[in-house]
Amino acid sequence: MTVIFIDNREGPSMLPVILTTMGIPYTMEQLTVYDVQIHGYPVGIQGINGAVLMYLIERKDALDFIQSLLSGHLNQQLYNMSKVSKQSVLVIEGSLELAIEEGGYDRETIYSAMTGVFMRHSNEGERGNVSLLMVHDIMGFALLIKGVHKRLNDPNGLIRYPSVTLPDVSDKEDKYRSQLRSLMAFGGIGEEKARSLLRKHVSIANMCTKQPADLICEGIGLTTAKKIYDILHKEYHEVKSVDTVVLT
Repeated sequence: MTVIFIDNREGPSMLPVILTTMGIPYTMEQLTVYDVQIHGYPVGIQGINGAVLMYLIERKDALDFIQSLLSGHLNQQLYNMSKVSKQSVLVIEGSLELAIEEGGYDRETIYSAMTGVFMRHSNEGERGNVSLLMVHDIMGFALLIKGVHKRLNDPNGLIRYPSVTLPDVSDKEDKYRSQLRSLMAFGGIGEEKARSLLRKHVSIANMCTKQPADLICEGIGLTTAKKIYDILHKEYHEVKSVDTVVLT
């Protein structure tokens, strides 16, 4: 279940109308530091089953972002958001570069001020994260909210799986190292078998165009060849040219 609160000040922005059209339920409230507050509960995530998640979202158009950045107001606002929630988002709407140009601001000054915001640390210790996202218009902002709503209502939408650690090869200077490691990650393919495949086919890109029988080579029988074929064609259906395969 997801509960979305929208700040009353967002009324004139058309955001409530757009969310209603999208079928996204929400409640208008008077919020203090941010524009949108989203609760998801109960959620099933590895390690925190049944926990309540809260996301704070602040929307600023590009010009407002620059002005609050230079005045110092933004720094305090982001700090306050990080105190309330572990996951906060600042969304910039529109073109930052265009706002800099139209406002006559010095480009280097703006970006220097931005680095000052994310590099500054709290004297009170570690706080929550504040992510920075950019959208073109209010519709893009509404689509972000819709995406959060969808994931919070998907029991598997927030599960994070451990990343794949690629095995390494004996010669770290080998020009085929990345491709060898990718092949070895398929499972059941050691370094020598991976080298045998590359000697015959030159690259993983070429293997993507082959049939199982074509993949048979020294150390690789038909069973392993079929496994390689299935992996390549499951993950990379329309691969035309790849230099290095990155497994996800």
